[in-house]
Amino acid sequence: MRLRKALEGLGSEERRELRDKLIDHVLSLKSKESYKVPPDLVRLVLFHWQRDGLEADEGLEVLIKTSAAIDTDKTAKILSLIGLSEIGEGLGAEVR
Repeated sequence: MRLRKALEGLGSEERRELRDKLIDHVLSLKSKESYKVPPDLVRLVLFHWQRDGLEADEGLEVLIKTSAAIDTDKTAKILSLIGLSEIGEGLGAEVR
């Protein structure tokens, strides 16, 4: 819930930057690490991508959860760059 509230306050430029950085991180996943991402998250990312909704609150939340499943620390750093360091600090508990 805290994650969704923080995302609501982002402007369009911040949303695009966050989306792009998270997508870059997710796409850098090595095939041997793919077991870290639950299939349901992959389906949700594709669902939001197909509807051009990765910048919306739900789409960003799914990208954050997917990115955190791969590497929580890297995701926290990305969030910190966007000004969401308070979310990055509690990321482990927030995305579960």
